[in-house]
Parts: sequence; C-alpha cells; structure tokens
Amino acid sequence: MAQRIRRPSQQAHVISRVGHRYKRKPHRRGDDPYFIRQMAAWIKQNRVVYHIYWDDTSGYNSKLSDGHQPAAGAAFIRLFSPGMGS
Repeated sequence: MAQRIRRPSQQAHVISRVGHRYKRKPHRRGDDPYFIRQMAAWIKQNRVVYHIYWDDTSGYNSKLSDGHQPAAGAAFIRLFSPGMGS
C-alpha cells in the first residue's frame, strides 16, 4: 500500500495485489508479521470486497507459501483462513 492509509470509510474497497516485501536489513530481521497484522486490521475496519495477496517472487519477494518467512506466513494463515481472525 504505497499511499498513506486513511481512516475507515463507507466506500467499498478492492485490494488487487498486496505483498510483504522480504528485505533483510541490519536493524530488521526480514520476516516480520507486523505488516500482515496491520493489513488484516485495516481490512476488518473497512469495507473490503476482496483482496489478493501477492504470493510470488516477481518484482520483489513477497512469497509466504515457501516457508522462508515463517512468522509472516503463520500470521497470514491465522488471520485470513476461513473462520479465523474474524
């Protein structure tokens, strides 16, 4: 989400592609579930019709399904699996 997230709206939203960029920096560990938790909270507070997670390495590595980001992947499963996180 390149632009600043604003307060909840009555307008319906579609998130066509979102991903957690894996980038190891000296002061970060790379695998950080914070983005996933914040995304889930924003989706829950707003009228999101659907969203798609960019589980791929094209452009940047946001892949969660291959296990290289275990904490972010576990947060995604916990918060977005059917019947979970609601």
